[in-house]
Parts: sequence; C-alpha cells; structure tokens
Amino acid sequence: MSLVTLYTLSQLDGKRVAIRFMLSTLMISWFAEAVGLQGNWLFGGIYKYHADVQLLLPGGVPLFIPLAWFVLAGLPVMFLRSLKIRGDDGALQWERLVLKCAWGAWGVMACDLALDPIAVSLGLWTWEGSGGYFGIPLLNFAGWWAVAFVVYGVGYTWAGLGRGCSAPISIRYDVSWGLAHGLLLILLGVTASARLDSTFPMWLALAAISPLSLRWLNEVIWKIKVRHRAES
Repeated sequence: MSLVTLYTLSQLDGKRVAIRFMLSTLMISWFAEAVGLQGNWLFGGIYKYHADVQLLLPGGVPLFIPLAWFVLAGLPVMFLRSLKIRGDDGALQWERLVLKCAWGAWGVMACDLALDPIAVSLGLWTWEGSGGYFGIPLLNFAGWWAVAFVVYGVGYTWAGLGRGCSAPISIRYDVSWGLAHGLLLILLGVTASARLDSTFPMWLALAAISPLSLRWLNEVIWKIKVRHRAES
C-alpha cells in the first residue's frame, strides 16, 4: 500500500516530490509515535504495542506504523489536489496552506476513526484504562489531527506537494484509484462488523471524510463531462 501511495503521489507531483513527502512523513510520524509511547500524552493516554509486533524502530515504534501514516496521508492529498495553495505568480499563500493542511489533517483523523478500533480489537495495540470510543481516548484523535497537520505543513512546503506535475491525471486513473479505495473501505467495513460487532466506526469515518471525498468525486464527474463534450 505504501508503494501504491508513492506511485499515486508521483503521478501528481513527480517522483522526487513523492519520495520527499514519504521520507518526511515517515520521520514525523515515527517521532510522534515515539513521543506518544514514552510521554503518554500526545495521543491522549498510555498505550503499548503487542509484544509479538516486530521490526521495531528506535523508541519502540513498529515499522508498519510510519508506513501506515504515509498511506493515510496520501488519501487527502488526492482528494484535495485542486485546492490551490499558490497564487498566479507561484508564491505560497499561507492562508490557503493552513486551510489545506487543516482539511488534510481532518481526512487523516477521519480514517483513524475506523482504523483505530479495528487495530485495538486485533490486539495490535492496547490502551491503559477505558476510553470513550471503543476503548480509545477521544484525545487520541486530536493528536492524530495535530500530527497530520505538521505532516502536511512539511509536505506542502519542504517536500513540494501541490505544485502539480506537467501531465494531467487521466479519468481512467481516477476511476481505478477510486474503485480500489472503495473496495478497501468495503473490506474494512466487513472487518469492523466481524471484530467489533458494529459498523458504526466505518460509517462515522465515511461521514467525517465525506467533504473531501465528495469534492474529489465532483472533480471526476466534471472531467467526464468535459471529455464527453469534447468528443461530441
């Protein structure tokens, strides 16, 4: 999934930008998770990973965690690709940047509304005490939003996201990307129903991310209409 995300972002802004964004996301998320494990405050409480989870990075963070952060961070980038952060002269517009980072972070947090309960039910990590959302502290999601905001802040500045590559994304690519992620959502919904005996986390996540996904869907429909008019 990380490789697919890397390929997707390379189609938007080029390989170099995609690699820089991947590296910065891995570093920021690894540091944040290490702080969360050691400090017990960033994600709303004390948690620990299962002892059988291997390939640990310094700080006790499993390797798959930063990779998962990268996959999740790639989704809002695709959804919000037409939200410009630069003026006609190419200068960075800070108000637009903050808005786009905030919306992108919201999208990542929305995904975690579904993924975190499933991961806890699988025993990948556990929380000390009882949380208000399927055993998860509600402040956990504020931590996710804050870390994701930093990820996008670095991504849209240092990494160079948002400049756009020279070749436009084809409708075929948009449709195949949408179908692949739709299938993934169905699988997550089935898993949530089986593990939690509830589909509420999935529906909540879909509702939370709907402003982003509907924006993307509207763009796809607009591109199809434009293409149809050109052919006719």
